[in-house]
Order: sequence, then C-alpha cells, then structure tokens
Amino acid sequence: MVKFSLSEFRDLVISMAVIALAFTILFRNEVDGNYLLLISAVLIGIVPGFLFHELAHKFMAIRYGLDAEFKMSMHGLFLALVGSVMGIILAAPGAVYVNLGQSKDQLRDHLIYETKEGKIAIVGPLVNIFLAVLFGALSIVSVIVGHFTTDISYNIYMLNNSFWGYIYFIGFIGFIINSTMAAFNMLPAFILDGAKVYDWNKKVWGLVAAVSFLMGGPVYLWMFGVISI
Repeated sequence: MVKFSLSEFRDLVISMAVIALAFTILFRNEVDGNYLLLISAVLIGIVPGFLFHELAHKFMAIRYGLDAEFKMSMHGLFLALVGSVMGIILAAPGAVYVNLGQSKDQLRDHLIYETKEGKIAIVGPLVNIFLAVLFGALSIVSVIVGHFTTDISYNIYMLNNSFWGYIYFIGFIGFIINSTMAAFNMLPAFILDGAKVYDWNKKVWGLVAAVSFLMGGPVYLWMFGVISI
C-alpha cells in the first residue's frame, strides 16, 4: 500500500517548487519579459518530470515490499538555485530513501542487494527519458503544424507568441528539463541513480546512460557556452 507522510508530501512540494524556480531563473532572459509563459511552461515540464521520477523510485521499492520515502536535500536545493543563476542546472533536490532491511555488508548475497537497488534507481531516469521523447515530439509536431497553418517566423524559443509557438515552447522546455534530469542522474557518481545502476549492471547502465547523455549532453554543453542552439 502506498503511503505518504506529511513530511514527505511537504518535501515533494517544496522540492518541486524550488526546481521550478531554478529553471525559471535559468530561462529568465529568453522570453522578453513574458514570465507567465515561462512559468507555465516550466511547471508543465517539472510536475511530471520531477514528481513521476521520484514516485517511480517509491513505487518500485514498494513492489519489492520495501519502505521508501522522499526526503529533500537543502544542500541540493541551494545548489540548484545557485547554479541556475550562473546558467547551469544541477538538479539534486533530494532522494527517495529506501529501507532495504540490511546493509550491503550484512547481506551474504550482495547481488540481491545490488539488483533491488539498481532496479529501484533506474526507473527514475527512464521516466525522464520517456517524457523527454514526448516533449521533444510535441515541439516537432508544433513546428510542422504551425508551418502549415500560420505565417510566422521561427526561432528556438518562441514562435511570435502564437498558439503553436506556445505549444512549441512547452515541448522545448519540457525536453530540456527531462533530458537534463536523466543525464545528470545517470552519472555514476556520489549517491546518484547512475552509481547504483552501474554497480548493479554495467551493460544496462551503459545503454541507458548513452541515451540520456545523447539527449541531455548537448543541453549541458549549451548551458556551459560550448555550443549554441
């Protein structure tokens, strides 16, 4: 049975709000002062991108009969805000903490521990990859439909505030949010999902990491000013 404590619900809401603020700050100079457009597009990308990522971890843990609870990280939230001001997103607002019953060192069969931990970890980035594909497809469809239905000039961010331009912007922002979340979380370092997946199955990690890095890598290169979009 899925249960949410008041503290977990609070942490989810606060973390989602802070990450949404971070992405809003990141794109603040790209919308010609139309912050209502920006905030709405960011929320449409963040709500499923963040919430479904964390819930996927929780539901997979529950499937194994384990207790799991999301807890926000004040350091991670602070880092996200500071990074967004500097033009880069490092989204680590918190994590779903899973009680595996015994520590890895206490278990005789480390493979069982790593398998459970790896499968619980990988579902989050997979959700973001799936959402990134959907948002990317939405932006492509909007360009195609907009091209045949309106007489507008295109740019990477908006299509002259037209309806299809707004749909394109939602897809574009949603793709960036979810592709960067997938790429960052699949890094095999620290307490990120990628480290747990790497310990469980290096082939699975390599495949999922390759897809996430191909999708989110160019976005990070753009953030660092290495390439232009």
